[in-house]
Amino acid sequence: MLRDLMGADVRVRSEALSRLSHLVHHQNTLYTATAPAALYVAGILGDARTLEAVEKRPHSFPGPMRAELLGWLDSVADAADDEAAASSRHLGFPPEEYPPFMRIPSEVHGAENVRLVVWFH
Repeated sequence: MLRDLMGADVRVRSEALSRLSHLVHHQNTLYTATAPAALYVAGILGDARTLEAVEKRPHSFPGPMRAELLGWLDSVADAADDEAAASSRHLGFPPEEYPPFMRIPSEVHGAENVRLVVWFH
């Protein structure tokens, strides 16, 4: 799925982007695959192929795939920030007991670094 983000065909790229959004990080849920996928996505942002178009759904922000990937990374960072951790604890779900939550800051070197990647690209 991840390598298809760099595919030559717009449909292949669009489907890979859809899978990334729905299978790896959906509705602020972090999975065991989220941190490795975020590292891969951050690593390909500088590639010119991420400037290629993707098929958009109605009401989506228009732009190249890079804009969608940056938005996805920001969403991952939001799901793993201190505010999300506090909310999770308040609801009785300590993030320390949920390995995918803990992997985002440790494997991506902190949610703030993901935000820096978003800001600089």
